[in-house]
This record gives sequence, C-alpha cells and structure tokens, in this order.
Amino acid sequence: IEIQKILQNQLVQGLEKSGGKSANGIIIDPFTGEILAMATVPSYNPNSYRMFEPSTFINNVISKQYEPGSTYKAVTLAAALQDGYDIEKTSFDCENGTYRLPGTNRKIRDHEEHEKLSIEEIIIHSSNIGVAKLVSEMTDQKIFTLAKKFGIGASTGIRLPNESKGKIRDIENWSKTSRPIISIGQEFSLTNLQLALIYSTIAN
Repeated sequence: IEIQKILQNQLVQGLEKSGGKSANGIIIDPFTGEILAMATVPSYNPNSYRMFEPSTFINNVISKQYEPGSTYKAVTLAAALQDGYDIEKTSFDCENGTYRLPGTNRKIRDHEEHEKLSIEEIIIHSSNIGVAKLVSEMTDQKIFTLAKKFGIGASTGIRLPNESKGKIRDIENWSKTSRPIISIGQEFSLTNLQLALIYSTIAN
C-alpha cells in the first residue's frame, strides 16, 4: 500500500509540473516480475464513478501504446552484447550530430554534437547516429527477432482486462530505414508494462 501511495503521489506531482493530460507508472520487482504498484492519473473513485470522465477508467499502463524512443536503446545495447561487441573499445563516428542514412535521403540527428563514441558512450549520450551505425552491421532479422523476444507485439499474460499488445510491422513490410529507426525506438509501439518488463529482463 505504501509503495502504491508513493507512486500515485509522484504521478500527481509530475502531472502538475509538466502540465500534461495524463500520467501512468509501474513499480516492478525485476527478479520475479511481481508488480508492486501500478497507477494512472487522473483516476476515479469507483464508489462514485458517474462523477468522472470515462477516460479515467482506463489503465494506461497496460492499455496505452506509444513509441518508446530512446528508452528502447537499451535493447539495441543488448543486441550488441549478444553479438560479442566490446562496448568500451568498439567505437563509431557520430558525425558531429547529423548523419544521412546510406542509400536514402533521410537524415537523423543527435541533440548533442559528438565525433567518435564507444558503444557505451553512445548509450550514455543517447546518440541516434551511434545506434544507427551500430545496427548497420546487424541484419533486419536480428533486430526484429530481438524485439519479438523482448515481447513487442505480444500479450504479457497479465490477468487484467484491455491489455494492448503493442505493434511492430512484419519484417517484409520494413523499409530501408526501418532497422536504424526501430533501433532508436520509433516505427513501433509498446505499453509501459512491456517497457518495464524489458528493463526487468536487462536488469535480471
């Protein structure tokens, strides 16, 4: 109960500071998968639910899908570790912040300008360019299979109603830019529950 109270209070404070429309969060034991707390705000009182908007009845932790963005780069790091890269010694040129993906007109940018970064530094600085170059040495199948292994596009099996599965396109529908763009957390969606489980897997 105390953990639940802490989570709900933090979500309310965060919502007030950000001026957002809603917030949700989950606290999970990474070693067992046990959910210690889960909350969405604004919420409602089930004893007088007619006084609240229907949108507050939805558990956004399991029902709302979104692009995870840079939070997904940890999965790309997992791919590098799985392939045996030395994350401290292997480095890539991050092009001073702007990079055109080979064979396309699409450019990706970093929020900071960097030259050469190790894989470890790429994750520390959240370099889109570094991630794109890292996965250029991997296959589409590798990135797709890892996403599926981490549970993207599949139910977690939680015994609560209206769980979303997230969504990732079948590999035959990928474009030339899908591999690097998916690797930086775009072109697919997941739920906060799925993201929490991904990080639990990595922590474990």
